[in-house]
Amino acid sequence: CEVRKVQNDLQLTSDELLSTLLLAIVDTRSQQAEVIVVGDGLLVVDGNATAFDQDDRPDYMAYHLNEDFLAWFQGQSQYLQLATFESLSIATDGIFTFQAFENVDYPPIESAELMAMLLIDQPDHPHFLHRQLIAIEQKWGLKPFDDLAIIRLMV
Repeated sequence: CEVRKVQNDLQLTSDELLSTLLLAIVDTRSQQAEVIVVGDGLLVVDGNATAFDQDDRPDYMAYHLNEDFLAWFQGQSQYLQLATFESLSIATDGIFTFQAFENVDYPPIESAELMAMLLIDQPDHPHFLHRQLIAIEQKWGLKPFDDLAIIRLMV
C-alpha cells in the first residue's frame, strides 16, 4: 500500500496519519468528478452543500493500513460521483469552527452566509479566499478555530 510506504519513508507514527482527506478527481472537459471525504468536511456543488460529519470520530485511512485497500474503499459511504457540475468546493471541517477571537461587539452573521462567502460567491481576484477571510475577521470578528483548507474549482 502506498500510504504504508509513505509512512515508512517519512518515519511517521500511525497517529501522524490521522488526518482528514478530501480528494476530488475531476475531468474538466466532461465536467464530471469523483469525490471522497475521509473524515469530516463540506462539499458544495453548484451551490448545494453536503456536510460530512462523523461526530468527531472519523474513520481515518490510518486505521486501515493493514487491510486490503479495495475492500476498504468499496465500504466508503462518503464517496460521490458527479455527472456534471460548474462549481465545486471542498472544505475541511474547520469551515464549521468560526468564532469570535476577541471580546468586541461585531455585527452578527449567519453561518450559511459565511459559508457562501467562502464556498459559493464568484471569485473576482486571484487571492479571493484570502481576502474573504480577512473581511470576515475585520467585519464580523471571526476566525476559524480549527485547521481550515478550502479548494474551489469552477469550470
